[in-house]
Amino acid sequence: MIVYRVIFAIGAAALSAQIPTVGNDYTQEKSRGRLFGFSGVMNGFGVIFMSAGLAQVPRLLSGLGASPEQAGTGMFLIAAVLCVVSAGVLYLGLRPGVPEGVSAEQRPPISELAAGGLRAARNPRIVLSYLAAFAGRSDNAIKGLFVSAWVIQVAPEAGVGVPEALAHAGRLMGLMGAVTLVWVPLFGLLLDRLNRVTGMAIAMLLASAGYGSMWFITSPLDSAMIPAFVLLSIGQGSAIIASVTLVGQEASPAERGTIVATNGWFGAVGILIASLLGGYLFDLWGPWAPFVMIGVFQAGVFLFAVFVRLLSPGDR
Repeated sequence: MIVYRVIFAIGAAALSAQIPTVGNDYTQEKSRGRLFGFSGVMNGFGVIFMSAGLAQVPRLLSGLGASPEQAGTGMFLIAAVLCVVSAGVLYLGLRPGVPEGVSAEQRPPISELAAGGLRAARNPRIVLSYLAAFAGRSDNAIKGLFVSAWVIQVAPEAGVGVPEALAHAGRLMGLMGAVTLVWVPLFGLLLDRLNRVTGMAIAMLLASAGYGSMWFITSPLDSAMIPAFVLLSIGQGSAIIASVTLVGQEASPAERGTIVATNGWFGAVGILIASLLGGYLFDLWGPWAPFVMIGVFQAGVFLFAVFVRLLSPGDR
């Protein structure tokens, strides 16, 4: 099982680098934000499909007489078939060769590409995108890990059973997903009309406000707290697409894949640190602590974005 998990992790990591790289290669500068806003919408629909569609396959197969092991295997096999079909569509549909404006002779050797992500950090706007990826991906992990844990923790005090609490957590996550679906294309349009560093500052300010507002949550079971979770979703979606859009604007076409992959690496490190430290703070201070921790870091990235906007705003 460990070997299969490693293979799966390698594929997921490759996708997290390849999808934004291809998106940035194909889009024009004037519509980069809109593309990633639409990409965020499709990602949201994919999550809905996985939870409302593919995740129901084991139950359906069990109803047809399959054992639990067979039902689980069937679900993963269907997912594998979908991946193979998607790979075929991409193979036939994507244009082969190097990005537009780059000749095969201009492609740097592997030895140079290996350090391309770090070398690109001489550009303060790329550093900003790395920091935003660290914050944006980590806040996504915090939301996924600790919203349900928070709901379960307060359920006994509210006289709510665990199944009802989990159902409420599912509805809350669904609401936040719906907010993200509506918001990210609108924010993508905004990114195409602003200096991208300004857009990054706005995204980090929204994210910091959303995650910092968790300090004031009395109970996630209280419907009066929903506006804070809506703001959290807006900030989280804004931070992710602002980071990918900015790094796509600033990365040179010849090294874009390396730089985007480095951006994703910072996001992975953010997820790891936020998960470990967030769990510790959850137990030490309370359920709000992991969210506020991320909000504080996002506030720091916002201040850095303002600094970069004043001293190195870029061409747009």
